[in-house]
Amino acid sequence: MPRQALRAPTEPRAFIAWENRQRARYQLLDGEVRLMAGGSRAHDLVAVNLMTALRGALDRPGCDVHGSNLKVVSPVGMVTYPDLFVRCGALPDEATECTDPVVIIEVLSPSTRGEDLVRKRWGYQAIATVRHLVYVDATQVKIEVATRDVNGTWRSLFLDQEHQALSLQAIGAEVPLAAVYAGTKVAR
Repeated sequence: MPRQALRAPTEPRAFIAWENRQRARYQLLDGEVRLMAGGSRAHDLVAVNLMTALRGALDRPGCDVHGSNLKVVSPVGMVTYPDLFVRCGALPDEATECTDPVVIIEVLSPSTRGEDLVRKRWGYQAIATVRHLVYVDATQVKIEVATRDVNGTWRSLFLDQEHQALSLQAIGAEVPLAAVYAGTKVAR
């Protein structure tokens, strides 16, 4: 028996309503509905390390660190589940999405690297509240921190030494790279 094609709406509000009823998680990128991919042990360790370290380092009242269970909605129609994000302000407990993250972090996987660094990047940069986009390689000590300055220009800083720290000025947090990679094979 032939498999039926996935029929999901591609308008963001309709997609969110549909996706909230699904057992699996999906993202909406450039009008395409994409099934979420699983990750590796290293990917998971780096994401958990970052969440733990950011929660402890966060120095801005009213801000929370979120994992990959809430959707981020971009004004360009993109709906994704970043690995981590930080947002500030009230959000109801029953919320399933937000439109106003301040920091978005993607842990790069070989299968999603291109999508994260290009397609999602454009969608994330369209969100006016985003001040930092962070791309973390789970297989080597390599992090890109893209920061939006006051005139809207994006500038990237590349970190590749364990003695360095990930500094996120918009939320007053600093995380040593050694803490990001703790427990992985790339940690020294």
